[in-house]
Amino acid sequence: MKKFFSLRIIAPLALMFFVGAGLASVAHAVTPEWLKEDDLTEPQKGLLLTCLNNSCYISDGKKWMECFLACKEKVKAMPADAPRAQTYRAPPPAGKVAIALIDGASDSISVRGHGDWFPGKTGMWLEQGHEISVGPDAALGLLFSDGSTVRLDPGSRIKIASYFTKGGVTKTEILLKIGQIAAQVNRSDTVRSDFVIKAPTADASVRGTYFSVAYNPKSAVTSIAVVKGSVFVAPRGSAPGQSFTLAAGKKASGAKPSNWKVTPMTSQEIAALNNPPRPPSSTKPADQIPSYLR
Repeated sequence: MKKFFSLRIIAPLALMFFVGAGLASVAHAVTPEWLKEDDLTEPQKGLLLTCLNNSCYISDGKKWMECFLACKEKVKAMPADAPRAQTYRAPPPAGKVAIALIDGASDSISVRGHGDWFPGKTGMWLEQGHEISVGPDAALGLLFSDGSTVRLDPGSRIKIASYFTKGGVTKTEILLKIGQIAAQVNRSDTVRSDFVIKAPTADASVRGTYFSVAYNPKSAVTSIAVVKGSVFVAPRGSAPGQSFTLAAGKKASGAKPSNWKVTPMTSQEIAALNNPPRPPSSTKPADQIPSYLR
């Protein structure tokens, strides 16, 4: 009762501070003083701040408090984070993306929604518009509500440009800024998937289930490899006839529509995609990493 009473007084004051300084930039930089004494774990406080940032742009103190309490109930219903066994297996609600796995240095995972960058935590729910950055000492697994998964290798950065279902089609569009990601797209008998990864020099549309896309900003080269199924590749600025379908066991790379090359993948390259190198700072036993994120 004492904590709740103090929170009722402090929260509206904190709201005034946030509105003046910018809620997104303040709330995600550090844990605010008014939240440190609350009865949530540190990972839950991070999730609560994300909910406040996304939902509670309200100037009325009473309505803000109602929004705060609603966010808090949502956060308490989420699975608790664990410092080492950081895995989250249940698909999140429709239209959401969960940080399902962090392997390695968890403090090098950053997320940006509608403001500044803030730490990413296992179990955190993301949505379209969010950006995710992975440092050189970590790898990250994302679990989409339709059951699809995306793995971000160390040093990668993406933006979830679109993720929604309409008219029986789940539209997923991921912008790859730098690094390498691997996607495993879930097939459904009831909902069709439109899954696209866009790099600065090419788009890769899924026609299958498991593939990877890498982008090197220094050389402007995009590389695509297909383990299962097939991927339709459309180099940026390509003319009719320059797009192509990449079959399983093949890889392609290029910077311009005219210089793309398709070659067979070696058995070592396929094995590396199925079992990527672990981050140097990894402390997680291999058997704790779900097979769909390896």
